[in-house]
Amino acid sequence: MTGRRTVRVADSFFERLDAQLPAERTATGSISATDFLAFELPSAIERLQARYESVTRPIDGEADVRVMVIGGQLVGAMAIYTVVDADDVVWLISISIDH
Repeated sequence: MTGRRTVRVADSFFERLDAQLPAERTATGSISATDFLAFELPSAIERLQARYESVTRPIDGEADVRVMVIGGQLVGAMAIYTVVDADDVVWLISISIDH
């Protein structure tokens, strides 16, 4: 694959994000899911669009799933789980956040 990939976000990704972060920023300043979507997700998508194979690695036992593990601006680290469909579109299917 050459060029930039199309990246889409599955409902399962948003469900997992919502399970880990509150809908709104807390009184103590903890980030919200909205903060994550505005500040963290765009740069992660950019990496996947530009360099999918080099920024992800396969998951043992999951032939179709790859993961990208990166540090964040608002979170300590995140693991974004992806699959590629028959049209060569990268789908974000899940996320694990270390805050």
